[in-house]
Amino acid sequence: PPELAPSTLPDMSPPNVLAEPAPALTATLDPANVPAPSEAAVDAAAPGTEAQVEAAPAQDENGLPQLAPIPGTVARNAPKRS
Repeated sequence: PPELAPSTLPDMSPPNVLAEPAPALTATLDPANVPAPSEAAVDAAAPGTEAQVEAAPAQDENGLPQLAPIPGTVARNAPKRS
């Protein structure tokens, strides 16, 4: 078809498409855009996380940890009502 001739699509030619990615990649690899390790450590140590990790789980009468119920299992395993 004449409407799909290469002359009607000058912006889609390979030389024009392949001429741009190099500057964009060098800009993304700029050290100024990479967060410092100290900043990452501060973000990882959010307030309250240590207390949640160190807190012992609640235990039942048998000394087993009390786990949160999984949705759908309680109703499925409950004895049938007559």
